[in-house]
Amino acid sequence: MNYESAKLVATLAHKNQKYGNHPYSYHLQMVVDILKHYNLGPRYIASGWLHDILEYTEVTFAELSESFGEEVASIVEACTGRGSNRIDRNADIRLKLEVFCPDAKKVKLADRMANIHNCIIEGNVGLRQMYIREDIQFSQTVAIGVPIEMWDDYRNLVSTLQPLSYL
Repeated sequence: MNYESAKLVATLAHKNQKYGNHPYSYHLQMVVDILKHYNLGPRYIASGWLHDILEYTEVTFAELSESFGEEVASIVEACTGRGSNRIDRNADIRLKLEVFCPDAKKVKLADRMANIHNCIIEGNVGLRQMYIREDIQFSQTVAIGVPIEMWDDYRNLVSTLQPLSYL
């Protein structure tokens, strides 16, 4: 699979969007770099580039499936939260990851790792607190089915979010 075309499509689709103060492609590149670090294959790299395209752009599942295949489109759909609020969107993602497309757990975990890393760098206390609150359910959803080294690195990253108990 040629994931360079996924990079191009995602970069163009998100071209007017921001990730904090950065172009949105900054976040997509972070996710892809994490997936590459764990030697995940081309379908994961393509899915990493595309993981937010259904949620934040006008691209449809049918278009994605036609361009990149049903497997990549299904991974991207499983990473896409549908609902009117964050709780509903997260519940939708959990269901899709657990039942319909467990393969997407690797991409969703890379996405969460990139988001946590970025909130630490930028000192965003609100996001830190949100990720701490969501960690138990998120961890229960993705723990099985991801490379152990990736899981261990995620747990180490999350531990940096926790307030020190002795303070």
